[in-house]
Amino acid sequence: LHKTAAEIVNLTVANSLRPFLTGLGFRSGPGRSFLRKVPGGITQRIVFQLVRAREDPELNIYFGIGFEALRPIEARWKSISPAEASNSQLGDSVGHVSPPFRFRSLPVVNADQLAEACLDELTNTVLPFLVRHSDLSTAVECWDGDYPYGRVNARIFGPLGRLALGDVAGGIASAYLHQRRLESMGADADVIDEQKRLAAFIRDYRPVEDVRS
Repeated sequence: LHKTAAEIVNLTVANSLRPFLTGLGFRSGPGRSFLRKVPGGITQRIVFQLVRAREDPELNIYFGIGFEALRPIEARWKSISPAEASNSQLGDSVGHVSPPFRFRSLPVVNADQLAEACLDELTNTVLPFLVRHSDLSTAVECWDGDYPYGRVNARIFGPLGRLALGDVAGGIASAYLHQRRLESMGADADVIDEQKRLAAFIRDYRPVEDVRS
């Protein structure tokens, strides 16, 4: 019988991807997501997302790293609760690679072909990245170094990451580094102003336990 794209993806996840990832210490999360905790309050995430399910269906693989140390700082910066802060601060889709940044998804044809393609992406791209950057110091290098898979919100998390490491001067310098990059790209004035405000936030930041009435 002909299977829908969703059925093919679910079959691929159940028969190939879940056994592979759980064997590496990941556990199943909501939807087609997988999570693995590593020491230091760090969580690695992988999500398989079906797009255009009815016409030319494709599968995107998203992956990210969440740093618990960043959540309270990000919450203060955004004036939100820590529970609302980002679950993953570093990562992207496997389709976002080096120039020319073509978006690349995996065609959903049949479960065997999809499993082979997914396992190849996981083995050669996703898992090495997660292992290499599951440390706040290497994550900061990724954000500030403009590396592939480190560009999403890098202008915020590069500076905040340095602040979380206790490097206030480095956090301020990072905010201005990203400001200069944005200026060279012709970014809007409000975006440039946000980087200036971020530098001031880092300069004046005090952990909650250090605040005196």
